[in-house]
Amino acid sequence: MPLRAHAVDPITRRLDPELSAPIDPGWLQAFFAHPRISEARFPLLWRLREQDSDSHFASAELQGVVAEMEEGLMLLSPNVGDPFGRFYGTFHTLCMIALLAKQDVEVCVE
Repeated sequence: MPLRAHAVDPITRRLDPELSAPIDPGWLQAFFAHPRISEARFPLLWRLREQDSDSHFASAELQGVVAEMEEGLMLLSPNVGDPFGRFYGTFHTLCMIALLAKQDVEVCVE
């Protein structure tokens, strides 16, 4: 099932039509298949493990999401073309922009 990440206004809950990105489920499968990835180590990103439901990250959590992604990057050391490398580039950028804009992030099943 394809997923899409959106920046969301935390008050109106309206999706930002200009700030969204596709997320290939294969990218997430590659991340969660790694033996060093666990719920205890990546509690925020773990919400994305169940790819058949939506996941919400409040703006106050985005700094933690970004930190977990950066830790995952150091653990996996992916190439730009690797599944986690593509996920990292897309989702990290969206989360950083949303964090600076004080928006939430919603990952939705399309």
